[in-house]
Amino acid sequence: MNNNGDSKIILTEPKRYVHLTKAEIINFNKKYTTNNSRVEDYKRFEIEFRDLKEFEIKLRQEELPQDSIKKYNWHIMILAYHNRINIPSNIIFKLTIHLYDFNKIDTEIIYLEGKFNEILHEKYQYSKSYIYKILHQVIRMKLFYQKPIKLCCEYINQYLELANRYKNKDLVKTMIRFLYEVGYIEVDDNFFIRDESMNLNSKNTSSEFKRNVNNYLIEIRNTKALNTFRSTKSHLKNFFDFMEARFPYIDKFEELNNKHIQEYIKHLKITKTYLKKAINPATINIRLEECARFFDYIEKNISSIKSLKIITKYDKVKEYKTLPKYVSKKDVLRLLKAINKIDEEKYVQEKLIIILMADTGRRFHEVRALSYSCLKDDNYIYFHKTKTGVPINQKVGLLSVKAILNAKKICSNISKKIYSKDDNVKIRRLFPSVKDKFRVIVGKKSVEDLFRNIQIENGIVDHNNKPLFTLHDNKRNFISNMESSGVTAIEIAKLLNQSVDTIAQYEVRNDKAIKVLKSIEEKGILIGKQKDSIDKLKKERIYDVLNQQEIIEKNRINLIEKMQNPKEAIPLPLGQCTQIENILFCGQAFCMACEDYTLITDDDKEEFQQFCEKFYVHMYMYKRDERIIELHKKFDEITKKVLTNNNIVNEIKFNTYINAIKKRSRTKVGVIKNGKL
Repeated sequence: MNNNGDSKIILTEPKRYVHLTKAEIINFNKKYTTNNSRVEDYKRFEIEFRDLKEFEIKLRQEELPQDSIKKYNWHIMILAYHNRINIPSNIIFKLTIHLYDFNKIDTEIIYLEGKFNEILHEKYQYSKSYIYKILHQVIRMKLFYQKPIKLCCEYINQYLELANRYKNKDLVKTMIRFLYEVGYIEVDDNFFIRDESMNLNSKNTSSEFKRNVNNYLIEIRNTKALNTFRSTKSHLKNFFDFMEARFPYIDKFEELNNKHIQEYIKHLKITKTYLKKAINPATINIRLEECARFFDYIEKNISSIKSLKIITKYDKVKEYKTLPKYVSKKDVLRLLKAINKIDEEKYVQEKLIIILMADTGRRFHEVRALSYSCLKDDNYIYFHKTKTGVPINQKVGLLSVKAILNAKKICSNISKKIYSKDDNVKIRRLFPSVKDKFRVIVGKKSVEDLFRNIQIENGIVDHNNKPLFTLHDNKRNFISNMESSGVTAIEIAKLLNQSVDTIAQYEVRNDKAIKVLKSIEEKGILIGKQKDSIDKLKKERIYDVLNQQEIIEKNRINLIEKMQNPKEAIPLPLGQCTQIENILFCGQAFCMACEDYTLITDDDKEEFQQFCEKFYVHMYMYKRDERIIELHKKFDEITKKVLTNNNIVNEIKFNTYINAIKKRSRTKVGVIKNGKL
C-alpha cells in the first residue's frame, strides 16, 4: 500500500490507456461553438504524453508540478470520464470541476441537477450556488470511481476518509445528505446527523447501543440547539468509548448497573485533558447528567426495560460551582445609559440587537435570527429560533417594538432571503448586514466588540479594567431586573421558556439576595449535589427564603468576601446538614456545630481534612482581620464536633490530629509569603 492509500480503493475495471478520438473530444464539449481549439489542445497533450499509463504514474507519484496539474485539469477529467485512466487519490481533490462540462452530456448529472433544484432549492430554500457546489462534489466522486453514483456510494466510508485528509469531508457529507434528500440513494442515519456521524468508536460497540444512541441524537438534533446537540454527542461518545474499552462484553442496556457508573467516574477522575490537566468536576457531573437523560429516554422508549435509573444523586462529584457574579443596580443603569449613547450612524444594527437583548432577555443568536415579519399583533415578537428548539411568542414593551420597526426600516427595500447556520433556513432577515451589502446577517464579533468598547469608554470596568458585563449578561440582567420588580421566578421561567432551577442562578444577582448568597453559595442549596434539598425548599419558596433578614443576621459569622474582594475567599466545608429544612428556622446553613451535620462518603472525609488545612491557611494569612479572629476562636470547637461525630478521630487523638494540620498550614503560609508558591 502506498502513502496515498490507493490500495483501499476498489477499481475493478481494467484501463485501456488509449488516447481519445476526435469524436469523443467533440462530444465532451458540445456546449462550445468552436471545438477545434480543444482538439488541437489535446493533440499537443498527446504528443507530450504518448503513454497514458506513464502519465497516470507521474500523477500518482506527484512527479508533475502543481502548475502542470492545473494546465492538464481538463485532460485528466475527460480521460477519466472516458475510462482511459484512473485519477489518483492525491489528485482528485486538487482538480477544478466545472458543471457545464457534464450537464449537457451526462444523463445522471442532468437528472440530479433537476432534482436538486426542484427539492433543495424550491422546497428547502438552498441557494443555487451552494447546490452547484455540491454537484461539483458529485461529479468529482463519479470521476474518481468511474461508476454510477449509486455504486460510488457503496464505497463512501473510504471516500470520506480520503476527503478528510484534504479537508473536504464536510462537503462530501453534505453531498451524501443531498442525494438522500432527493431519494436517489439510501444511507444510514450515521452519515447525516448534523452532517456528523455518531461513530461509537469501533465495530465492537453493540448494535443495540449504536441504534438507540443515534435515534436519541436525531431527536436532539430536531429539538435542541446545535451546540446542545454537539455536546450531547460528545458526552455520550465518551461514555460508550469507556464501556467498550473496559466492559466490551456489555452489549445490552439491562446489563448496565451503578458499578459501571462508579468505574466511569473513577476513570474520569484520573483522565487528563490534552493540556495535561485533570478533568473539571463540573465536566464530570455534566457527563453523568447527559448519560442520565439518555437512560431516561431509553426507559421511556424501550418497553422491555422496566428501570434504568443507575445514576443516583450521590454519584455526582463535589464541585465548587460559582454562581453568576454580583452586579449592582447602579452598574446595570450605567450600562443601559452607555447602550443608549452608541453612535447610530456607525452601529445602528448592532445597537438595535443589544437593545432587544437587554429588553427581552433573549440570547444573541435568538435575536440575530429574527425574521423581517417577527413583530406580531398586540406587541408580540415571534422568536422562531430558541435554544430549546421550541419557537415562542413573547410580549414586549414599546422599546422593543420601536427597535423592530427601526430595523425593518433599514432593510425595507431589501427583500433578499438569507441562509443562516443559526436556524438552517433561508428567510428574509431582520438584520441583514448593511456593512456586507445585505448578503449575510450581522456578525457576532462586531456586536461583542462594540459591547466591550462602550463599557471601557464609560468606565464600566472591574479593578483590572475589564468590562463588567459580557453580551450574555444582558439576559442575566433582564432576569434580575424582573425579579427585583416583583415578578416571580416561575413567571420569569415561563416567559423565557426555561426551567426554574436555571432562573434561580440569575435571580440572586439582585441587591437584597447577595449577602445570603455569600453565606450559602457553596453549600449547594441552589445547585450541585443536594437535589432533594432543592425539592424540599421549593415548597417553602426558596425565593422568599433568600430575602429573610434573620438568615443574614444568624449567618453573619460565616459571611465570605467571595465576590468583588481582592482577598482569597474563605473556603467552606463540603458536607451537608441532613436536616436541610432547618435553614428555614435555624439559619445556620453550614455551622457544623449541629449533631445532624454529616459527611456523606469517605471522599467527603478526605476532602474535609483538606478543607481544614485550607481554612487554617486562610486564617494565618489574614490573622489581623477582625472577622478571622472571631472565626478562629470557634473553629477548633466546631471542627472537633464534626470530626468526632463522624468517627474520623476520637477526642483523645483530636489535638494531635488538628495540630498536624495547623503545622502544615503554617508551613504553607510561610512558603506563600516568601513568594515560592
